[in-house]
Amino acid sequence: TTTTTITTTTTTTTIVPTDTCQTKVGCEGGTQIELSCTSGYALKISGAFWGRLTRDICYQDNPFIDTVCFQDETSYVVQQCEGKESCLVWSFGYDDPCFGTPKYLQVDYKCVLEANINTPIDCGHPTTTVTTTTTTTTATTTTTTTTTTT
Repeated sequence: TTTTTITTTTTTTTIVPTDTCQTKVGCEGGTQIELSCTSGYALKISGAFWGRLTRDICYQDNPFIDTVCFQDETSYVVQQCEGKESCLVWSFGYDDPCFGTPKYLQVDYKCVLEANINTPIDCGHPTTTVTTTTTTTTATTTTTTTTTTT
């Protein structure tokens, strides 16, 4: 009896990028942010905030500024821009969530087909799907020897 085992392993990695998500930032002081899509596409707002979450955006060298202060401005930006091909928003005129800290307006959005404007989006981290398939095949060969005596 001979037994042969064949193992096949297939690994498929699929990365769904968020490269269609865009982030625009306007520093405090009256910077105008332009959000725009190509023809046939519309702005779909994922989120917007006014405040500061890092020193790296609208760079601030002061180590004492508050880097965790913000207020959600998503509903305002949705009202102004969602469904349009392009839109301008200003980075001033909002309430002050952190007095004395230089702020910025950050808007995360995608350009979606106009027909998909009501489909929710997420401009978070890329989604990575890893599928591993292991196939094991066992083949058994039986050899029978017959001896005939006369």
